[in-house]
Amino acid sequence: MIGGKKTIKCTKCGSNANFEQADFKGSAHFQVKEKFGEAHEGGVTYTVMEVNDPRVYSPQNERALVIPPESNIDRNSLKYKLELHSQLINEIKGATRGLQRKKLIKRATSALNCTEAELSEALNIETTTRPSEVEIVAGDMLGDEYLALTTPEDFPEGADFITRHLTQDWVQYIDDLQGAPELQIAARIVDQLVAVDRLRVIEVFEGFSRAASDAEEHQPAPFVPPDLLGKTDWLPAIELFGEGIFFTLNGEKIKEWESNPLLRHRANSIEQRYQNSNIILPEDATTSPSFILLHTLAHILIRELESTAGYPAASLKERIYCSPSEGMTGILIYTAVADVAGSLGGIVELARPDKFLRLFDATLRQADWCSLDPVCGEMEGQGPAWLNRAACHACALIPDTACDYKNVLLDRVFIKGNSALGIPSLIDVMRNTDG
Repeated sequence: MIGGKKTIKCTKCGSNANFEQADFKGSAHFQVKEKFGEAHEGGVTYTVMEVNDPRVYSPQNERALVIPPESNIDRNSLKYKLELHSQLINEIKGATRGLQRKKLIKRATSALNCTEAELSEALNIETTTRPSEVEIVAGDMLGDEYLALTTPEDFPEGADFITRHLTQDWVQYIDDLQGAPELQIAARIVDQLVAVDRLRVIEVFEGFSRAASDAEEHQPAPFVPPDLLGKTDWLPAIELFGEGIFFTLNGEKIKEWESNPLLRHRANSIEQRYQNSNIILPEDATTSPSFILLHTLAHILIRELESTAGYPAASLKERIYCSPSEGMTGILIYTAVADVAGSLGGIVELARPDKFLRLFDATLRQADWCSLDPVCGEMEGQGPAWLNRAACHACALIPDTACDYKNVLLDRVFIKGNSALGIPSLIDVMRNTDG
């Protein structure tokens, strides 16, 4: 307060600006609309944000599932133990003096509980079999993960990736369902159902960005590496263990549904906004109707799991596999923690056909209605850069830690349809096919 007025002051140059009381009413999120003094270069207009605004600090993470054959490594093997002591092994390889090398080898044999001969042999194998470095893009990782999730396999005991394929049980359960024809129709959109009893996730922190100023609103915010200076040749990472539910939607029905020109027009309006925004999403994010459908369905499913399984939404994560041209239309919802013991089985228990059907039905019903309808359902745009349509905090938004795509590209209309606009729902597509 200066002279009885609210004032914001820049401690760098001493410039300040006054605000009337009205500027603070109605919302804690306000903007400085007048320019600071000419001491600022170019008279830049700044935006004031809440300290917990997600745009203030936007981390960039990459994560990948550890899938066979890497996930099948014996945890008691010397090769696995070598991976856990990579820093010590690198010191041995980089030792230039004989005495230094001997000391490091002695430390390694003690830490790994092996002989010098066994260590030497393992190091030789590890050196000769190490694959050459190749550039891996997100699409490649997702394709490999999708193949691993959809391919039945016998897994060794103690593997980091174990799945149980329940598709046949799911189909049989739907066929035997009596007295619920509408539920049967809706359930047939689910093509495969897999319980992921165990998974291991490697999450890498690439850096972060902060919101750009108003004068640079069409420019991406500068990216800051983890070490701030960008001189290191490595990135910090963490391994997480957990479980999940994976299911796919019928690819042929999705293609049929996506061919509707009204759906594509609705998706194109979001694409235009995305192109004009400074929001940067992962490479696998698209504004196609199928991606918006899968992403919205994953969010509502997470919200339903929060009340059904008792997991806080912030402890769950999504993984979207979307490429109808390559046969990928899947969703993985999982929980993962740093403890090697993983979680307690609450998620995979819901992969049982009878329980998953109730969960899926509840998710579709939640997509039909929002407590803020009709306002939410008729909004032309919501969220950052208006990249959401019928999706708000009351229906489809989840904690930022659970979403890989910054809580955008969401629209319930892609699930429930809108008869007034001529947009069919998923159930409409299945009903017309079955009819």
